[in-house]
This record gives sequence, structure tokens and C-alpha cells, in this order.
Amino acid sequence: MYKLNTICKDKAGSQGTGFWYDKAEKRLYKDYIKIKTFRYKKDLNKGVKALFKEGEKAVFYTVKGFGVIVYPDKRQEVLRNKYILKVDRLYLGLIKGIIKAFGGLTIYRLKGGQYILEAYK
Repeated sequence: MYKLNTICKDKAGSQGTGFWYDKAEKRLYKDYIKIKTFRYKKDLNKGVKALFKEGEKAVFYTVKGFGVIVYPDKRQEVLRNKYILKVDRLYLGLIKGIIKAFGGLTIYRLKGGQYILEAYK
């Protein structure tokens, strides 16, 4: 099962919030994330191509516990280490530290006010 993180235009329709740091531009990005699930690799590839046609610089998806970043020039980065942290409150220092260490972070809000922080390296 492939889970493709796509950018959602509004917060109401999102399933999480993604943060990632572009080292070349020295800029932090924040996106509202919606996850599309694909059963087959060929369907995932169609979804990735559609996102690049819309102007995305890079696309992130997960499969079997790995994170994969795909670039328009077909280059891929496989992130083999997945880290998950469940917290009751979000602290700016914690978020900054994870982004600095991993280059990116996805935050999912659970019912009851708890959060799941997910990062790949």
C-alpha cells in the first residue's frame, strides 16, 4: 500500500500538517497534507506525475515503513528510518529540533487533543 502526501489548499480538508526545510533556499515550508492511498505502483506513478504537472518541486510518499522523496528529474531519496512520537502538547522547541535533525516533519492531530509527530531520515 502506497500513501502519497499531497498538498491540501485549506486546513479544513487536511489530515495533517507537514513542515520541511529547503537547505538550498534556506526556507521553511508549511503545507496542509491530504493522504491519497494507492494499491499499485503504476497508480502511484500516475498520481506523482499529476502532482509534477501541477508544479510540485518534490513529492513524498510512504511504503512499508519507508519514506521516499521523488524529484521531477526522477531522482529519488529513500528514507529508511521512521521515527514516531506521541505527545499531549506541541512545543516550538520540539518541532524546531525535529525539523533541524530530520529536515522535515508531519504532525497528525488525534481525538482528545494528542498529536503524532512523524519524521523520516
